[in-house]
This record gives sequence, structure tokens and C-alpha cells, in this order.
Amino acid sequence: MNKKTVLVTRKIPNVSPLTSEAELEVFMGQERPPTREELLTGIKGVSAVISLLTEKMDGEVMDAAGESLKIIANYAVGYDNIDIEEATKRGIIVTNTPGKVEAVAEHALALCLTLGKNIIKEDKFVRNGDYKFWNPNIFISPYLKNRTLGIIGAGRIGAHLAEIGHSIFKEILYTDVKENREIENRFGAKKVSLENLARESDFVSIHTVLNDKTRHMINADVLSKMKKTAYIINTSRGGVIDESALVDALSDGVIAGAGLDVFENEPKVHKKLMLLDNVILTPHVASATDASRAEMSDIAIENVMGILFEGKIPASVVNRDVIGKSRVESLVRSGDVSSRAKLYTSLF
Repeated sequence: MNKKTVLVTRKIPNVSPLTSEAELEVFMGQERPPTREELLTGIKGVSAVISLLTEKMDGEVMDAAGESLKIIANYAVGYDNIDIEEATKRGIIVTNTPGKVEAVAEHALALCLTLGKNIIKEDKFVRNGDYKFWNPNIFISPYLKNRTLGIIGAGRIGAHLAEIGHSIFKEILYTDVKENREIENRFGAKKVSLENLARESDFVSIHTVLNDKTRHMINADVLSKMKKTAYIINTSRGGVIDESALVDALSDGVIAGAGLDVFENEPKVHKKLMLLDNVILTPHVASATDASRAEMSDIAIENVMGILFEGKIPASVVNRDVIGKSRVESLVRSGDVSSRAKLYTSLF
């Protein structure tokens, strides 16, 4: 069996299990993403890629890798950086890392609380020397126990936000293409339309994937339906919000504020967002805990090891249409995996 090469597009934790079975190449780049040219050159002839959301994995990149590429294991829950259709067409399996989601929900809640309680403005007030005496008439914030939390996308992250938010907020609303009976039964969440969620929520938190249907889901029309006292939180993908429409809504007092961990053209941030004092901006770090990062590595590495050395289709494959025509199945049939290899398709 030939030694296989795995490309990791950035330094991630705990990659040592790969080194015992494969040649490992890691783009160090002083923590920066590889340039397009570096990616196209470095991917040639590799059997697997562990990519980050900063890398655009399109047909050109896949063709640069050649027929040897069996799997793109994305080090993220989202995978909008990968052209799924092109990967499926070429028989390349794509996986994600749906590990610990609690961190993202916690970050979303932290943004809700920080905005709702004016924490950033209060901190600046003290640091600027404006705190001269106790004043009962400044920084009046809402009593959150009387407020409604609206969740867009009731998957694992949205559901966990409902779990930790139901003891803080009066009511939990959610909108999703599917019903989530668990959060309805356990936390009293109510499924409503996007329009009703926008109208009735005091805090709107976005936890949906980015695709053609959800791009600019939050536009000027939806923002205009929100309360003037409402806040919007985004820890999913920046493109779900029409950023220009959001800037206008924040500038014109259509809504009270926003907490953004993701941006439409990241890492670029809309210049006007940087000037507004009713916005909190964080650098796409909602999932940044030591436990979640380590688990993401473990999942990505297990996916790669399973594909290359066991012929095993991972549970977190996102392009299920590839099953039955993937390059890894050809690998199994050719005998170019270990003798213990077994192709698992029962999950699908």
C-alpha cells in the first residue's frame, strides 16, 4: 500500500495520529491562510485535504489535486467554502466537523446579554472618566425575563441556545424548515414564520447554514419588521444578512443594535459597521474553546483516516449523493486499503 499524503491548510491541534500512517504537509504561513497559488501548488497529488473555511475549495483546486484526492475534510461545521456539486461530480467525499456546538450558542447568548445590558457602552463610560457619581437615569436596560428570544435555525446550535436561553427569556420562538419537537416540549419554544419571528422577538439569533436559499435571508424587508428596540445576532455565516441593509437599519434606528461574529465578505468588515457604537464585532471566534477546537481536529482526522486506511464512509459526510460513486469505493475495490477495510454505507 502506497504512503498517502494529507494536506492540512493551516496548523490545527492534535494532528499526530496522521503522521503514523500518512505523509503530512501543513501550511504554516505564520497562522495566515495559504494564498490561492500556494493552495493550487500544494494540493497536487495529495490523497486528502483538511481545509479551513478560509480556503475556497472549487473545481479548479480539486483538479489541481488530481485523481488521488479522495476526501476534503472541512475543519468547520459550515462548508459553504466548498463547491459540493463539483466535489460530488468528481467522486470526492466532503465532511464537516459537527462536534461541540455549545460554544457557538454560548457566544450568541453572550452577545445578547452584552448588547441588552449595554456592557460595552458602560465600560467605555467608565474608562473615559465620565463616571462622576451614581446616576439612576443612565444605561437603562430591559429586564430580559420579559423579553422574547427568536432563533433562526433550530439545529444543534439553535437548539442549545433555546436550552440555555429559556431560563433567561420570557419566550422562545424559532423558525426552521423542520419542526423541533424536543425544544418545543422541553423549553416551550414555538415554531413561527420568519416574518412573525422578526415582528415579535426582542433578540434574533441566526443559526442557519449559508446556501442559495438563505443568502440575504435577513434583508431590508425583514429588518423593517423588527422592533426598534430589537437586536440581531449572527454567529452562523455573514452572507445570511444583507450587510448593507443592516448598516442602514442600524444607522437609521430601524433596530437597536447587532452582535456579529461573521461578516459577508470576511475578513473584510463593512467600513460603516466599524463606525457604529450599537454594534459588537468579534472575529469569527464563536466556536473557539479548547475543547471544541480539539474535537474538531479529532473528527477531521478520524474522517481522513477512515477514508484512506479503512475505506469507511464517515458519519459526517455532507455530500451524500456521492455514496456509491466515490473515489474511496474504487480504492476499496482495488485493494489499496488495509485488509481490515470495510465500506460502511448503512448510515445512508
